[in-house]
Amino acid sequence: MEGHYQTLGVSTSASIDEIRSVFLEKSVASHPDRHPGNLSASVTFKKLNEAFVEVLKDLQSEIEDEDEDSEMAIKLGDLLPGEVDIKGSGMAISIEHPKLWKQAMRAEYPTAVVGKQRKNSNTGLKMKYAKGSTGTRFTIRFKLKGNDDLTYKTALSIYDCDLMVVTGPSYYIWIINNYKDLKRVVQEMYNEKMAKETDDNGDQDDKTAGEQEEGNESAPVSMVSESSNCCYKDCGKMVGLLEKLSEQVESMGSSLEKLVESQKEIVEKLGGDTLDGDESAENSRYEDLKEWLEGFCKENMVPKDPTAPAHTTQVEKVASEGAEGSGKSN
Repeated sequence: MEGHYQTLGVSTSASIDEIRSVFLEKSVASHPDRHPGNLSASVTFKKLNEAFVEVLKDLQSEIEDEDEDSEMAIKLGDLLPGEVDIKGSGMAISIEHPKLWKQAMRAEYPTAVVGKQRKNSNTGLKMKYAKGSTGTRFTIRFKLKGNDDLTYKTALSIYDCDLMVVTGPSYYIWIINNYKDLKRVVQEMYNEKMAKETDDNGDQDDKTAGEQEEGNESAPVSMVSESSNCCYKDCGKMVGLLEKLSEQVESMGSSLEKLVESQKEIVEKLGGDTLDGDESAENSRYEDLKEWLEGFCKENMVPKDPTAPAHTTQVEKVASEGAEGSGKSN
């Protein structure tokens, strides 16, 4: 392990920040794009990448479980967020919200070449973790923060299985400089999306509650509950029977009227008193019938008909119509 520290040119007691700074400086200095065709620089660059990965793994192994939330553990997580394939020059990183990652990549790298992941370009990492998954490949060019003298190229493949694979000679340079910031951007996008959905759901709940209140206000006061609905149907049948009864009462009224007229004629022929001095015998009989009918209706009350406000119930309407028929007869 000490050999990897020596390759980087740092002591075993060096801090994470120091190790990161030294690696970035030396890897940029020996980058193949800076020395095209220089085999020695390319070998040095690969050895630096391997040494950096091994040193980070060594530091991770020293962190106990209870120190997982320590500052050192967090920094190591940012520098080594996934599994590295040294031979394939790449890293597979588990991510959340792949759709938002794609949106963030398009916004951050508008000149990126975007397309579907080619089946014939799978590295060992892609075959291991993303086999059979749909992926979008971003080929990007970027510069180091504060250093504009060289443009680096790398490729990021984002898969729907919550995986991102970064490949190419510059993969680790991009991870060190850009991964953490882009991850924060994606998290902010997700938080904003969730907040908007919460607000929309709240507005929808308020709208629904308002519609329910409006519906309750517009509902008739005499609206019956579901439990009384069946009773209403039974009472409706009773109303039909009472309407038939009303017709029979009217028929009886006509018969009574004829009977009274006959009594008058008989009394006059016999020279006795007529019924003119009395309240009409016909009305008296109608009052008796009405009193009986009202008593019957009180025992078998029918819900009020909202379309007939002049009558308390359908039965009272029948009784009233009977009385009106009697008045017309007079």
